[in-house]
Amino acid sequence: MKIIDLKKYLTPFEFQVVDKDIRVKIYSDTTIEASGFYNSIFKGETGSLRKRLFTIIENGKIVSVVTSIIPQKFISNPRIDDIEEETDKIQKSTEIYNDIMLTWPSNDEEKLFLSDQTQEKFQVILRKALFVNANNDIIRYEEDAMLPDVFCLQKG
Repeated sequence: MKIIDLKKYLTPFEFQVVDKDIRVKIYSDTTIEASGFYNSIFKGETGSLRKRLFTIIENGKIVSVVTSIIPQKFISNPRIDDIEEETDKIQKSTEIYNDIMLTWPSNDEEKLFLSDQTQEKFQVILRKALFVNANNDIIRYEEDAMLPDVFCLQKG
């Protein structure tokens, strides 16, 4: 069982550096237009957004799917691999607000998880995170869908 410390955030790329059994792949990296849903999350008009979907793989099996959403206005260098870490540094992320639940995977998550497994329906631990800077702007939104038999979340 992998223990995720909620007080010490790791970007998907940092996670594979800390845990040598983990491989991270960018499944998709697209630019999308904001909708009412995203404008609500980011508390206002955001313009276009960078949406990145990562797969976290252990022993050849997808154990987590991470969706990262960043307003383009906060991205300083769109060509680097770890845009999440760079955005946090440049925008001086000061707080992370987590919301954790047991739920059904989204369509994208289910498709990725089921491509790797023989089981049918299953639930995931979903960690939703908002990253806030000193001006109280929400600079990033992230969803991490994790298999409950692989991960355990704790504070500290």
